Amino acid sequence: MDLSVRSLQKAESEYFANLVVWFISKGYDDIDASFPARILEAHFRGYDPFGYFTVRKTVLALDGPRALMGFVVAAEKRGGSVKFGPTIIDPKHQRGGLAGRLWELVEDIYRDKGKRKVYGTWPAWRVDVLKFASRMEWEIEALLREQYRPGQDEFVAGKFLLPSSPPLTTVQTWEGEGKTRDASFRLLKASDEAEFSDLMLSEMSKFYSEIDRHFVESILEATHRFSHGYDEKGKVVFIAESIRGGIIGCAIATPKRGGSVKLAPVIMKPLLTSIDIHVAFLEYIHSFFRERNHRKLYSLIPIADIDTVRATRQAGYVS
Repeated sequence: MDLSVRSLQKAESEYFANLVVWFISKGYDDIDASFPARILEAHFRGYDPFGYFTVRKTVLALDGPRALMGFVVAAEKRGGSVKFGPTIIDPKHQRGGLAGRLWELVEDIYRDKGKRKVYGTWPAWRVDVLKFASRMEWEIEALLREQYRPGQDEFVAGKFLLPSSPPLTTVQTWEGEGKTRDASFRLLKASDEAEFSDLMLSEMSKFYSEIDRHFVESILEATHRFSHGYDEKGKVVFIAESIRGGIIGCAIATPKRGGSVKLAPVIMKPLLTSIDIHVAFLEYIHSFFRERNHRKLYSLIPIADIDTVRATRQAGYVS
């Protein structure tokens, strides 16, 4: 069968939205019309207006000989990876191999664009998807506990499109014996923005690619949307401040559908902090969201950032 992939057209938006809500709500909480609406907004704009690590989202449609047969949402990330979001084959056209062929075609598109890697997540109970991903040479990379729905775990799997790079060997470690009384914790204020930006650019760039002024500005803009909820990816920026003055750390939190909160990145100045301060900062953030009835905090941490790895474990995070 001749198959091809193209960008979803505006006339197909309702078809896309109805299938997404029908299919995705089976495995995830808080899925309503706003979910496909945000995807479509980013798709037709050519960039994600509420993106953070996401640069753009594209809905790629699978065309058969006589009909649109399905689609996949591809979210391009800073640093060269692409997350495959909802992959749905219209029930009228479901037959063996169509989803795999769609993924192959999309992998080829992003390989030709120089993207390094594709990855995705799905409920752990979807054994059929695990088998499918294995056939596509994707590898399981992590298990997210009760990520988007209580009692339901989530697998993360990925595949390199280009040869993988060697891991970072440069790590940063604490110096000194700073105590928790040497720092205070609070939310970002408007007067912090210049110092916060400098901290993000200098420290985060050690572990992430494509960290620039636009990235930092998108975070600051998102803090004004926090009251809007997960629908617009509002964020909270937490600040760790030395009692002697000056910002020594920060963390960005993003509430997610289903009641969890993503905490990433967590940035601390290694020469001005200690594990005690780092752990107390994480506990402060945990208390903030517990009081607001969020059920889970999770964080994505570069392996080379050994300080944050140690602090999160001591604060009760499970890796």
